[in-house]
Amino acid sequence: MTTLSGLLVRLERRVEAPCTTCGKNAVICGPSSGPHLASLRCAGCGAHRGWLSKATGEFLLAAIAKFGRPIEPIIVRNSAAVQGSTTAASSCT
Repeated sequence: MTTLSGLLVRLERRVEAPCTTCGKNAVICGPSSGPHLASLRCAGCGAHRGWLSKATGEFLLAAIAKFGRPIEPIIVRNSAAVQGSTTAASSCT
């Protein structure tokens, strides 16, 4: 099974703000914990930025299985289906 560990992701979600320590929006996927498929650490300073949801993680794993591991950061944005709601969801493009 492919792992997300070390995968570079650029966050462009509506609820996302740049890292408060270094100002970067890029994160690196790290180890999983509980219901989360990966931790998210700032690519600039290593600060904990959050957790990757199971749904988004499974989508990324499926994309990597089909197309291979990317050499450029994957961009995570809001899903078009929820842009009008208060729930923040992610999809990749």
